[in-house]
Amino acid sequence: MGRAADPLEERKSRLEGRLTQGATPVTRPRTLVVDENFPNAGRDAGSVAIVSHIKSLIRLGHETHFLATSRKPVSGPLAERLLATGCKLAGQGGETVVQTIATAARDFQFIYAQRRDATQTVVDSARGGAARIVYGLADLHHIRLARQAVVQKNSKLLELAAASSRQELALARQAYAVITPSTFEADLLRKDAPGANVHAIPWAVGTVANPPPWRLRDGVLFVGGYAHAPNVDARSEEHTS
Repeated sequence: MGRAADPLEERKSRLEGRLTQGATPVTRPRTLVVDENFPNAGRDAGSVAIVSHIKSLIRLGHETHFLATSRKPVSGPLAERLLATGCKLAGQGGETVVQTIATAARDFQFIYAQRRDATQTVVDSARGGAARIVYGLADLHHIRLARQAVVQKNSKLLELAAASSRQELALARQAYAVITPSTFEADLLRKDAPGANVHAIPWAVGTVANPPPWRLRDGVLFVGGYAHAPNVDARSEEHTS
C-alpha cells in the first residue's frame, strides 16, 4: 500500500496553485544611472560613489544601465570596467541623451543622476515619465562657491553661488530622493529644502587587513584630484602651514 497523502501538503499545493494561477511574472526593477562622464575611480570621489552604488543596485537585483551625458566614446578601459560590474550601456542605438532619458522615464522604475548638471538634464528630459528620479550629490556647489566668494571678497562669485543654490534646492525638491555621503549637507538640505526626501548614504570602501598601529605611522597622505580647484587650495594650505 502506498503512503497516505498528507492533508496539510495537499492544502498547501492547492493554495500555491491558486496564488500562481494567472499571476504576472515578477520582473527585475530597471534603473538608469546618469553622470556627465564615465566614472573613473582614479579621478574623483563622485566616480567612486557612483560605481559603488551601481554595484549595490546590481546586488539588489536591479537591471542597471549607464548613460554619460557628455556622449564621449564608450570604448576603452573605463567602459570595460563598468561592463565588468554587470552594468549595461544605454543609448547605444544612435539615440540622443534626451531621447534615452525620456525612454527610461517611461520604461524604467528609477533614474539615478549623479551631480547637479546631469540631474538637471534628467529632470528636463524625463517630464511626463513615471520613473522615480534620485539626485546623487557629490557635493553642494553653492556652499563651496559661497565660502570662496567670502574669502576672496568676490561679489560676482557670490551671485553665482546664489544661482547655484536656487538650482540645487529646486532639484532636491523635484527629486523622489536625494542621496549624499555628507551628513552635514544632508542636514543642510533638510533645513533649506523642506519636504525633500534626503538620505546620507556613504559608498563602500575596502579595508586593509592588519594595518600598522598608530605609533608606527608617520607623515601625511593627501588624497584628492587636482582638477578640482578646492583640492589645490587645500594642498597649498596644508603645505604652507
